Amino acid sequence: MFIFAPVFAQNNITPEEYGWKQNTNMDQRFVNRTYLDVQFLKDDPRYGWICGFQGSFLRTTDSGQSWETYEIFGSNISAGDGQLESLHFLNKDVGYLTVASHPTTDLGTTYKTVDGGITWKKVLEGFILDEAGNKESFWGHYFLNENIGVVLGGDCTSDQFFHKTTDGGKTWSYFKTNHELETKLADPILYADGTGYAVSSGLLWQSSDYGSTWEVLAPTRSTTTYDLKNAELVYTSPDTEATYTTQSGNIISIELVDLNLIRIASDTDTLFINGSFFNDYITNSADDTVYISGNLFDIYMTEEIFGSNTVTSSDWHEEISNIGESFFIPYSETCSGDAYEGKAGFMFTTDMGNNWTEIPTPGPNYGTFLLDETTGWGCGFYETVVYTSDAGNSWTNINCGFPDNTNLDDIWFVDDTTGWVVGDGIYKLTKINKIKPKIIPEDTLLLCRNETLELQTSESFNEYYWNTGARTRSITIKKPGIYYLSAYKNFICDLEYSDTVYVQEAIPELIEISSSGSNPLCEGDSLLLTAQGGFFNYQWSNGESSRSIYVRESNTYSVTAEDSNGCDVYADYEVYFNPIPDPRIIPSNKLSICRGQELTLTAKPDNHEYLWVFNKENDPENEFIFSDMQSIEPDSSGFYRVIVTTGAGCSTISDEIFVEIKEDSNRLSFRFDPNEIPVDIDSTNYPVTTCRDLIISNNSPDEQIVGNAYFVKNTAFTLPVSQFSVIVPPYDEAKVRICYSPTELAVQRDTLILPDRCSPHSLPIVSTGIGNNYNSPSRCDIALEFNTIDIYKKYKFSGEFPFPNPADNIVNIDFIRTRHSNEPVQENVYLVNSFGTKVASANEVIMQVESEEQQIKEFGKYIIQTDGLNSGAYFVVIENSAGTRSYPLMISR
Repeated sequence: MFIFAPVFAQNNITPEEYGWKQNTNMDQRFVNRTYLDVQFLKDDPRYGWICGFQGSFLRTTDSGQSWETYEIFGSNISAGDGQLESLHFLNKDVGYLTVASHPTTDLGTTYKTVDGGITWKKVLEGFILDEAGNKESFWGHYFLNENIGVVLGGDCTSDQFFHKTTDGGKTWSYFKTNHELETKLADPILYADGTGYAVSSGLLWQSSDYGSTWEVLAPTRSTTTYDLKNAELVYTSPDTEATYTTQSGNIISIELVDLNLIRIASDTDTLFINGSFFNDYITNSADDTVYISGNLFDIYMTEEIFGSNTVTSSDWHEEISNIGESFFIPYSETCSGDAYEGKAGFMFTTDMGNNWTEIPTPGPNYGTFLLDETTGWGCGFYETVVYTSDAGNSWTNINCGFPDNTNLDDIWFVDDTTGWVVGDGIYKLTKINKIKPKIIPEDTLLLCRNETLELQTSESFNEYYWNTGARTRSITIKKPGIYYLSAYKNFICDLEYSDTVYVQEAIPELIEISSSGSNPLCEGDSLLLTAQGGFFNYQWSNGESSRSIYVRESNTYSVTAEDSNGCDVYADYEVYFNPIPDPRIIPSNKLSICRGQELTLTAKPDNHEYLWVFNKENDPENEFIFSDMQSIEPDSSGFYRVIVTTGAGCSTISDEIFVEIKEDSNRLSFRFDPNEIPVDIDSTNYPVTTCRDLIISNNSPDEQIVGNAYFVKNTAFTLPVSQFSVIVPPYDEAKVRICYSPTELAVQRDTLILPDRCSPHSLPIVSTGIGNNYNSPSRCDIALEFNTIDIYKKYKFSGEFPFPNPADNIVNIDFIRTRHSNEPVQENVYLVNSFGTKVASANEVIMQVESEEQQIKEFGKYIIQTDGLNSGAYFVVIENSAGTRSYPLMISR
């Protein structure tokens, strides 16, 4: 608010070469607060101070390179409270601070510091003005030295108070007056010869005794109102231009120059309307006088007048700047200057206020600073910073660098090019240094389809603004178009635009793939793929980089190459190799049979064409095709193969199998005495064992040896192995004993398997386990009878014969297991080949569980996967505590 008035030598500054850069080198909480006053020491500009709302006080000791921050009233002060309005430092230690409001007092207080602003002491409080307790407000102050100073108080509706101290604030006197104009004191200035000046709403004051007494030097602004007759409406919003023709034929122009500003001009005179109702007149070189009435919506003009009335305005002047007879002050409509949409501007006089030059601006203005008698700066709301070097006859608005709607309150200059302005933030005058950003690559560019292109600046900047919206040094282009950017290195006013780069789409050349090869294509064949010539850097999807490639698998093969524009071109080609069948021969019986036994060979897979090949001696020159059926019944010993052909014409031949047809027959027969099928062994009480003899008859002239026989289940029925081997003389008989011991009180069955020359014999066996009856006396002379109702089951496992047999992909062994609930599972089930080598393990699947007391009965199956095994003979092995059992298994594919 306060301006010291030194005289600076001018360096022919060009204001348009400067802008305002926000100062942010401080506690970030203080960066965007609202500030009201700024000052630097004239004899040591390293020291500077700023104050504002929220009790915010800042100090620098390095010319603004960094700032110490303080909150005079503590933290948590709202943005509109704690108003530190005016500061004035005499040296780096002693300074004064006027507080317009703070959390504990409504209005004026003055503080003093003797340590550069680190600590403060209250030295003056405003008077209580009336019985209601209204307190005098303080605004501006000025100190000639550490002892002599004045503080201005009062309000628009009260007296005017000029408080004075001559002992550094220890004691105070005051001068009170009450001007007839509604006015509010704002800002004073004192000089060593005792002269002093002050400004209030509409008035310029002076003192000749160091501020002890004051009188009005001159009014500052006056307004004239007119009663108009026959007014003509010449402008209606939102028209941007209009004209009025005087009676002598001269033209008055009306132009909307800003959102809230209308300019009215003749060839010699100019007026502005800014928002509120307006009454004034304008003349031209022909002395035509045109009277104007209106506002931003409607403007009326006339050359006839009934009467006029001129009065002194009481518009607010928040600051005074003075050098010699020149004064530079801001004005804002109304006594307190808070009509933010009212008239506002700046006033310059070079003759002690007798004549004023005025410039209107969009909003209220609160700060001015004089560099010499004709050169000064002013600031206000809506990014307003004005500069004049000819005592206000011409003005330049220097507001580059402010965000939109930035409000400014005070301005200070250390010299003619080192200036600070505060308000919504803190800003320093900075020389504009525009550097044109250069985009590389910079020529007209070709962009390949589906590819990207990187554009970047040839050097780094602080900020980048591409027309794509990107804010980075480089951007990735995905489509053709026009590209440019603006950028700056220091601050926003350095912003400069680059040249435009034109990116065009390259039209890709077409590439094709041709093929040569057999038809149809079957697995195992190869196909030659060739890309069209005239391209560069071929790259196939299989990793090869030649122009032609051989492929042997079904797939979609693609090639990428570079065309004459340097763009990648692409083509693909789908290749399909028809699968060849996996031929298998599945026999219905073992491959070594006797004449008269049935054997069928079936070719797999189904639904194809088949050609059977026979070779008696495994001699390729003597083999021949003898059937085209899927299944055949061999009638000769020899080697058999089958050729399988798919519907697509792809063929392959199976492995060779050898079929032996022996001119022989079974030699043995079996019977019990009496001869009965199935054999019924007498019902047997548990745990008794009952046995019967099996009679083996040799029906051939040769001695026969029975090396082994077995039961499928081998649980209740047993065949003592000590009887084997059994020798049966020619045309004679031998016996084998078969025994039964009940394991259940129920009918039990099993099958006895007996080998013979051509095929084994199967004899079904059946018997029944029955319980026992027991009698016993008791001490009560009552006879007791006991009956066996079940057999206590220890661990027992019974497994069915593996099925299917022959098997293809899977083998199942159904089982029933009885065990105590605490007993672990004992079985180990696996598959071995004819050499005894383990080739597969079984997985157990439990289908059902029955529990009775502590006994568990489990129904399930073991599953063996055999799809990866070759055709041939195998054995299923079951191991547990009862021993090891094995079952023969044929795998046929």
